[in-house]
Amino acid sequence: MRVKKVLLVGVVLVAAVACVATPPDPQSELWPGPTGGSESPETASPTVMSMATPTAPLPTPTITYQSPLPTPASSATAAASPTATLPPTPTPEALNPLVVNVDATTDVAPFDKGRLLNGAVGGYAPLANLNWLPGAYDALAAIGVEMLRLDHVTDEAFCRVVWRTADGTLQYDFSRLDRVVVTMLQSGIEPVMALSYRPATLEPGGDATVPPTDLSEWAEVVRTFVGHYRDLGYSGLYWEVWNEPDLEFFFKGDAHQYVELYVATSQAVKEADPTARVGGAADSSVDSPGGKLRPLLGHIGAHPEVPLDFVSYHDYSDPDGDGQPPFTLDWDADVIATMVAEVGLEPREIFVTEYNLTPALATGAGAPTDTHVGAAALAVKMFTLLEYPQISRAFHFSPIEGFRPAEVFSGDLGLLTVNYHRKAAYNLFQMIAWLGDRQVTVGVEGENTEGFASYALATRDSTSQSVAVLIWNYWDRGRTVDLSVSGLPIAVEGRRIEVTRYLIDAEHANYFRDYALGLRGYTVGPTEALSPVESSVVELGDALVRRISLAPYSVTLVLLTPSDEAPTAGPVVTPAPEGPRNWAAGAPVAVDSALDGDGWHPQALVDEIAHSLPNAYGWSSAVVGVPEQVAWAELDLGVPREIDTVRLYPRDDQGYEGAGFPVDFAIQGAVDRDAWTDLVVRTAHDHGAPGRQVQVFTFTPGLYRYVRLVATRLGAVGDEGYALQLAEMTAEGVARQ
Repeated sequence: MRVKKVLLVGVVLVAAVACVATPPDPQSELWPGPTGGSESPETASPTVMSMATPTAPLPTPTITYQSPLPTPASSATAAASPTATLPPTPTPEALNPLVVNVDATTDVAPFDKGRLLNGAVGGYAPLANLNWLPGAYDALAAIGVEMLRLDHVTDEAFCRVVWRTADGTLQYDFSRLDRVVVTMLQSGIEPVMALSYRPATLEPGGDATVPPTDLSEWAEVVRTFVGHYRDLGYSGLYWEVWNEPDLEFFFKGDAHQYVELYVATSQAVKEADPTARVGGAADSSVDSPGGKLRPLLGHIGAHPEVPLDFVSYHDYSDPDGDGQPPFTLDWDADVIATMVAEVGLEPREIFVTEYNLTPALATGAGAPTDTHVGAAALAVKMFTLLEYPQISRAFHFSPIEGFRPAEVFSGDLGLLTVNYHRKAAYNLFQMIAWLGDRQVTVGVEGENTEGFASYALATRDSTSQSVAVLIWNYWDRGRTVDLSVSGLPIAVEGRRIEVTRYLIDAEHANYFRDYALGLRGYTVGPTEALSPVESSVVELGDALVRRISLAPYSVTLVLLTPSDEAPTAGPVVTPAPEGPRNWAAGAPVAVDSALDGDGWHPQALVDEIAHSLPNAYGWSSAVVGVPEQVAWAELDLGVPREIDTVRLYPRDDQGYEGAGFPVDFAIQGAVDRDAWTDLVVRTAHDHGAPGRQVQVFTFTPGLYRYVRLVATRLGAVGDEGYALQLAEMTAEGVARQ
């Protein structure tokens, strides 16, 4: 019997109510749309009301919405009625000091950040709308994400690549899948493609989780998928055979059927691209009762000609599946390596193609995975990977949220919220991305270090000669840290060094705090960014010595960089300047007409979710039979605000990308509704055909309380008629004191 190391912590996590790997009901999902972009901003000077818009006052609003959807409260009311509860700050007696001694002259091992900085995308909203995941690529690349694993590649739930003509011939349309995959590759991120699940067209009316009975036809599908990306110039990609076949929910077949499926699939992959890498079995855990990995390895041991480039499995650290401690720290890679050796195979790459602290989803806003608490726990989990050099890559589930796409926070597991705000876990990824490429010796002494709940990691960058020390405290008590760094590589005369410290805790680099306080409309929330909490330039003696205070459930990063600047009198903190705000977030909306219900609601125009999603498509005026009609929406910013930018986000659910976007329109501003000013006027606007990009309009800054979009020629809504439809509308400007 193997004994797993277990991390016991003094915090109660929220119970799980759903499994992270559960695929969506295709009937409840939107078909995905194409990749978004942005029009080049245009600058115009405000003018008096033009003839392009009605010269007579518009009718009194027929529908006025002053009660936001169930999203965070506006900043005006947040203090009285926060919409979520911040984790309490524990007050028990502090732990005794943690002593951290770093010797920067040592060289323990290379530090390969690529092993840690990867993501896994499951079968829910980020794939239901194909604008969503590509919209996050820049943010993911910024934190060093190198690979993304994609589920639901071959079935119809999202991309619908395969169909059959009347004569029975299989046909393919990769346009939707390419919007995800090719855009990902162009962003510098490599996909790992999970060949799951069975296309319905192979066996109409069947369950996609039932393995194909005609493996020759399935092999044809696989060869076509792999060959498509080879022909585009993307050979050598990773292909994983199915997803969690050990669970009946995902694979309604036995071990023999999975082995047959794997053999046919792996051979088809290599036939299409000999340089491609193929593997499996992507079991939900190493010791799953229904595991398919051991039978697969047994077969390949007897038939070594069957391709197997990597072995994959999933690792969620919550043994009870309830979202609560204890969390296991054992990645089980040694078990996998032993299984491979037992059947006479040479070592293979080991991929953990999904991992997180817990598989529990939708546990409610403020669950540890939403906050700094989860970031501190994740630091422990990621650190323990260093004990398992057999693991080539680990893939965090997930890069972006979407299990409940109409909710900004719900206890989901992502690095980014549904509106692309950076969660505390994202900032932890950023800290790791800033570490150097060589691991150096670090000694840690003190209470609560045996399970790595309070510990440290130190690196040196071989190019810049900077040294980084990552320290975490996953405990319900604060503590001081006595940090000493010796042997610093100083490359400039004067032995000066810049000391910069970053912090994740309840009040720093923790966007959930902004959300809980009802702060809306920030491009980057007041406590969201990973900004320095202190910086200084110091003369260096034999060692750098610092005493640091760590709050409960916190992570800090200390960067030490050679400097030729003059020493500072003490730590210096320069507050980051406040960027533009979207003053329309959560604002009351008045419209001339509305389709209300079935996911359409005027207030969804300002809910900060810029995609058309179930229960939050956006706003639509009434559908009419001719385009020459007036439709409008008016936002009340509460008080005059200085604005200089309006963004219009087209409807972008698949099949309706850009539907209902106005052809002739004006964007107007007013202080008191009596005198409107044209800020933007457009005629015959093509909104970046085929109509899926956010449209950005800039103009001379001015003070306006009311912002109105007036359309005089409506866009088509398929063959259903004409309407004014948008997923989101903003009114942005910099706050003035």
